[in-house]
Amino acid sequence: MKKQQTLPIETIPAKAWRAEDLISTDDTTGNQFVDVLRDTLDMGLLKAHFKNDQVIKATAEDKDSRRKSSVQSLIDSFYVSVPEIVDLYDRLDLTIKSGYQNKAPIRNKGRVLSNNLMLAMGGNPHVWHDDTAVQKRRDITAIVGPKSCGKTAAIERCLSLYPQVVWHGKLSQVQVVYLKVELKGVSNLLEYCARFLEALELALGSEKFDEEVKVAPSVCAAFMKMRSLLTTYNVGTLIIDSLESTQNWPTDKRELLFEHLAGLADIIPVVMLSSDVDCYDINEISSEKLTWDPLCAFASENEELSDRWSRFTARLWKFNCLKAQDIELNKELKEIWFNACKGVVGIAVRFYARCLHEAINTGMESISKELMLRVQKKYFSQHRSFFSDIARGKRYDKSAKPLPPPASKPKRRKMPKLESMQRKDFSRISKSQWKTLPEDDLRYIASQQKEDNYYLMLKEVGLVLPIGDFTLHDKFPQTLSR
Repeated sequence: MKKQQTLPIETIPAKAWRAEDLISTDDTTGNQFVDVLRDTLDMGLLKAHFKNDQVIKATAEDKDSRRKSSVQSLIDSFYVSVPEIVDLYDRLDLTIKSGYQNKAPIRNKGRVLSNNLMLAMGGNPHVWHDDTAVQKRRDITAIVGPKSCGKTAAIERCLSLYPQVVWHGKLSQVQVVYLKVELKGVSNLLEYCARFLEALELALGSEKFDEEVKVAPSVCAAFMKMRSLLTTYNVGTLIIDSLESTQNWPTDKRELLFEHLAGLADIIPVVMLSSDVDCYDINEISSEKLTWDPLCAFASENEELSDRWSRFTARLWKFNCLKAQDIELNKELKEIWFNACKGVVGIAVRFYARCLHEAINTGMESISKELMLRVQKKYFSQHRSFFSDIARGKRYDKSAKPLPPPASKPKRRKMPKLESMQRKDFSRISKSQWKTLPEDDLRYIASQQKEDNYYLMLKEVGLVLPIGDFTLHDKFPQTLSR
């Protein structure tokens, strides 16, 4: 019987919530890992949570420094609440809670099994079973969309609704509800392992694993260590961000990473975020793929986009802290704004913030058509190729058929059979033909011996060395002559 794992630390982690402070005694499921998580929120509560309360408010009468701080806070904290956020939250909430369904810590496991056995021996028609057994199932969700479309921001907003680390004092266990690993800037597997351990250390508030990767004898050993840590710390969901960073990796290393993630998905749910929608590895291993493009998924002439874009820009326009407050956000300005960012949320917010900043610095104190065009040319011309791809629907067209696997995708090499490892010039021939072989062939040398004593033959040609030769010579003797 598998023993219950215990945490190899005795004190509460620095950044942990206490389970007793989170569990409501009125409504419990019997699964402590699920009970510490709040009930699924409805749409009204979600909208209240996703308000932009952290954006610094400023007025036209404030000092320039205050207004510029407000502009910067738009870039850092502004969040657009779109209808898709509800679906994303529901999917993430289901993923986290379902991952704990078969991982409830059982304090009276012996009693449960004993009662089961007594029922079976008493002639109960039900077959004896162990309800505590872990049922493996692969759960991988891929979230894809263009860069700066708000994937990471949306995920982080949803994750903020959960305590990341919970200390179950009565069980002496730690529960890490989610672990988010950022792959941006990672160029190899060891760096990925280091990022994983760094994320775990950040969550726990300790430096317990600082040397784990360095002492690992191989990447596979590091993978096994990471897998063990996920189980020990009862991680609910593993989130891998910026998977597009692996595009330039060697094919075998990238395949090894995805095989590793697929293996982890057998013990915990895995969520992958990537801007590379056409990545064959993601399409191959993910059980569900969500497209996240709340604005740029629509064509510019689409009525739905016109309505959604108008509401989005109107919300941002309310943060106007320029002295000219009577400027109307008309159709012409909205079209220039959309053409400057093609509906990419992150770039749209930065564009508006840059327009405000430019108006303050130049003393214009208003946003005009000319100012928008100047800002677009001055600061956002480097995105032209990226925007042109979006405009043509090259990579982010939802209606496009999934791409077939690339023809050049190499398959994992299999170990050759023994017969295929024979050299072509060493073809199998009868013993009577050994005399016809080259003189450096061992079969030819054996054919010159009077007796079938292959040990003596090998010793004569210098392939069997006396033990003394290793102590008398600095180098191996060149005894085999050609």
